[in-house]
Amino acid sequence: DLLRAGQSGTYSIIVTNAGPSFGYGVTMLDIVPFPFEVTGVTISQGNCSFTQVGGVGPRNRVFCDLGTVTVRRPGGVNDVNITINIFV
Repeated sequence: DLLRAGQSGTYSIIVTNAGPSFGYGVTMLDIVPFPFEVTGVTISQGNCSFTQVGGVGPRNRVFCDLGTVTVRRPGGVNDVNITINIFV
C-alpha cells in the first residue's frame, strides 16, 4: 500500500541462519531513505536502536544486535519489524 504524509507503515526483515553452526555476535543494519522516519522497532531476540544518519533529518538508521542466532532448525529465525512514518 502507498503511504501518504502523516501515515505510518511497517515492514519486516527476517534474519535466518542456515547453518551448519550457530552465528555469534550477529548484527543487522538497515538505512531507511528520506522521507521516511523510523518511529519504532520490535524484535524477536536481542535489542535495536534507531538514530539519525549524520545527526540531521529524520531518524533513519536501524541497528540491531541479535546476539547468537541458532541454526534454522528449530530456531535460527529472527524477525525485525520496523515502523516508519513519512517525514514532512
